[in-house]
Amino acid sequence: MGEKWNAGNIDRQKELLIKLSKGDSSFTELYDSLKSGWARETLNVYLKGLVTKKYIKKVPRGKRKIYSLERGHPYVKELLERVDIRELYKIKSERELLDDWIESMKFSLLNLIQCYMQIGEDVKKPRSRGTEATVPIENFLAGYLSDLVEICKYYGEFLAVGIEMEDLDPKKVWDARNELLDKIKSKRSIKMNSTRESL
Repeated sequence: MGEKWNAGNIDRQKELLIKLSKGDSSFTELYDSLKSGWARETLNVYLKGLVTKKYIKKVPRGKRKIYSLERGHPYVKELLERVDIRELYKIKSERELLDDWIESMKFSLLNLIQCYMQIGEDVKKPRSRGTEATVPIENFLAGYLSDLVEICKYYGEFLAVGIEMEDLDPKKVWDARNELLDKIKSKRSIKMNSTRESL
């Protein structure tokens, strides 16, 4: 059977865990918040798998059942330390959103740098901070690359919804984006000029 039936896709597991990091949700709330590519059956299989792994729990809330993150689980704790999007909901301006997005990306990039340093130093199996078990370096690398994708996806969705709901001003987003781009170009130009002068 394919991955959708054995709930083995790490990116999909992570997507659900990050959704639940925003707050407890029912099956319907989770399904409605997910983008294309998720069938109801697929979501059901993944949720059951995460409950079995004890990453999440299913608890009664009134007449319905909701899913809640097991924040004390070592894997969940480690994931939330790496991909913490709670600050997203405290953002007050368009520029602050872009700054926070870039800072979150830098955090994940630093994890990737550490991973590649360990590869260079021939460390085959570093220890997971969550469980202290040794894990193949490739698993860390895949996890950190996946973190970058998830950060982009969630900040991007937040931006798109903010513009759609008119909570964010597109002109201010463009202005902030262009200001950041100008700073990068200016920095590169100074660096290139100084390299030329030293030749």
